[in-house]
Amino acid sequence: MSLLTYFDSVKGSKGFSLIALIDPDGKTEEQIIQILTNINQSSFDAIFIGGSTLNTSDFEKGVDIISSNTDLKIIIFPSSHRHISNKVDGILFTMLLNSINRRYLIDEQLKAATNLINLGIEIIPTGYLHIDGGNKSDLEKVSLEKPIPSENIELILSYANLSHLLGFKYLYLE
Repeated sequence: MSLLTYFDSVKGSKGFSLIALIDPDGKTEEQIIQILTNINQSSFDAIFIGGSTLNTSDFEKGVDIISSNTDLKIIIFPSSHRHISNKVDGILFTMLLNSINRRYLIDEQLKAATNLINLGIEIIPTGYLHIDGGNKSDLEKVSLEKPIPSENIELILSYANLSHLLGFKYLYLE
């Protein structure tokens, strides 16, 4: 069953889908397993693995630990073209829609495209929208992007419509 079909099914039965995000950066194996134990004992439907400042060795270590210790769907939430693995169920193929930096609009995606196709994991086209939450997020620190003010509902809805028109299956709001 594809991930999109799986999430549609979960949404149909529960009305929503609950996905945990694990950022393995700087965490020990024991810390990741403790986080994973809590997730496995909860009502989560899947796990995102990723983080804005994630280094490649922590990513690979995290994928190995998580894939060995859960039956939940595992989906990469990449911060770079280097965050790819065949030990997962899929990957969010994201575009930071409100970016002015070509790197987050197309460069990272271009670097990953051929590897992703050759890897054979499920790719989930996902629009990514950075909304101001009141504090400077890791995404803002890394990307140097300015988030959309949360009160600018018209602009947020315009980006949501753009995401739909571009064919993205999901829109991730941070």
